Amino acid sequence: MNILIIGNHVSDTVPLEGMNHCFSVMVRALREAFEAMPHVSVSLQSIGYEQPFRYDVLPNDLDLILFCGYIKEWYELDWGRIRRWAGEPLVYTLLEVPITGGEWYPDHGFCFVQTGDRWATTIHAPCVKSLYRNVPKENRIVIDHGWPCIIPQLQSDWTLQISEWLTDLKDEYAITRIVKYGKAKGLYHNHGMDEPATVKPHESMLFQTSVGKYLAATDTAETFVVTHTESYGHSVIDMAARGIRVVAPKGFLPERGLVDHFDIPTFETKDELLALVRSPVEARWNHMIDRCTDYADVARIIDDHFKGEGDAG
Repeated sequence: MNILIIGNHVSDTVPLEGMNHCFSVMVRALREAFEAMPHVSVSLQSIGYEQPFRYDVLPNDLDLILFCGYIKEWYELDWGRIRRWAGEPLVYTLLEVPITGGEWYPDHGFCFVQTGDRWATTIHAPCVKSLYRNVPKENRIVIDHGWPCIIPQLQSDWTLQISEWLTDLKDEYAITRIVKYGKAKGLYHNHGMDEPATVKPHESMLFQTSVGKYLAATDTAETFVVTHTESYGHSVIDMAARGIRVVAPKGFLPERGLVDHFDIPTFETKDELLALVRSPVEARWNHMIDRCTDYADVARIIDDHFKGEGDAG
């Protein structure tokens, strides 16, 4: 079976733990999983961040195309042209939610949020389990980065408000703020917000970095606080899978697929947030990581579905 993976931030030289984006981790992990299957040949094509899609280099003997980019990038591609050039392969998507509109639909979708769509298969909490460590937790809170590009009228970025609320706990807990863009790149802005300038003296900063360093820097956290609305929230999986308690403003995370799947408590007020953070934390490691799906299993699920379509044909 010849598979082409179309995805974001694809690199042939950076190791998996050196990736710095959730989609690049997904694509690399899937590639390695498919390459371990003796009947599968895998190729990659990157998309995103103003990289023009190269129709002219598409293989012309593909059996399957797996699209793992942002949904908006799906709509920007000429899928009729891609299918014709690639030999009329099946097209699957691996996205947070299934494609529900536009001129071209995939033959099947694999998605992370439960939708009830009969053309989609739900895959719960995909991740690379081998990257996670079970270590003792400390009195430490990690606050997620801001996302000020979200429509202001929706009031869906509570980063600064949560930082202010948690000031009451500065003598009880170490507090870390994740900052969206890395100091090493000389970039201190997050969609117009000078995020480091908002960090309080008692808060340490964790700049955007590789997934390996990011996980190591947050391993000992007891609580992770979501700060902005998420269409899904891969960082939530990273935290919950390692036994770190995740709390979120009510309505900020998908109910079906995250909040219900990981039993995530929600809050609406300062008092509710402080009560959640101060409440005892149960030992959740085995319980939560077993609710995740390793990307090796994701690849097998996709392969089995493809084989089933072949048998049906």
